Amino acid sequence: MFYRLLIGYYHDPVAVIERTARRMTAVIILSLPLYALILALVYRSERRFFVEHLVLVIHLQAFSLVAMLPNYLIIPRNVFTTVVAVGIVAGHIWYYLLALRRYFGESWGKTVGRWLVFAFLSSFVVVGGAIAAYFLG
Repeated sequence: MFYRLLIGYYHDPVAVIERTARRMTAVIILSLPLYALILALVYRSERRFFVEHLVLVIHLQAFSLVAMLPNYLIIPRNVFTTVVAVGIVAGHIWYYLLALRRYFGESWGKTVGRWLVFAFLSSFVVVGGAIAAYFLG
């Protein structure tokens, strides 16, 4: 299935992106419990309920969607939009780190370390979600 996706992207990348984007909203919503599970595993020593992790993940995802909005509203792609996109990514990382540090009350070193593990494990959910969105679309 993955190779079929890559071949389709090679032949018509715009069609693959449009097909994936049609179902991405559903995939984002359905993947929230997976992100909360990953967060609960990374912070398992904190003894918090799964619902608390889910609320934090919903908050972070809502922030991400709102923060990415300006990049999608600026249609022409140029140096300015690239700078805006890099700023948005840097802002995401900073906000996630601040939110995790404030919520769990750990040192910066532990927060950055756990965020790196969370980001690495979450990347599998993102890739799997994009593949699922393509095949559902």
